[in-house]
Amino acid sequence: MKAAFGILLYLTTFWSVGALQGCAKTNVKNTTSTMDTANTPKTFLALGDSYTIGQSVGEEERFPFLTARILREQGLDISMPKYI
Repeated sequence: MKAAFGILLYLTTFWSVGALQGCAKTNVKNTTSTMDTANTPKTFLALGDSYTIGQSVGEEERFPFLTARILREQGLDISMPKYI
């Protein structure tokens, strides 16, 4: 079961990094906004149920926390997960 979770985490993280890098390469300019978003940490949505959140495990073992950590190790500025 842990091996399957590890594979799922790896594949999802791999997809997330690819999606974020793809978004970062767009050349769209927003001239109507005065906010400087270049230094704003990126966010992502981990939509799911109690398995996604990791309800019965510590925060360091939860899927969104692990994903954010891996993305930070890849050099992306990702904000800490917020559990709603």
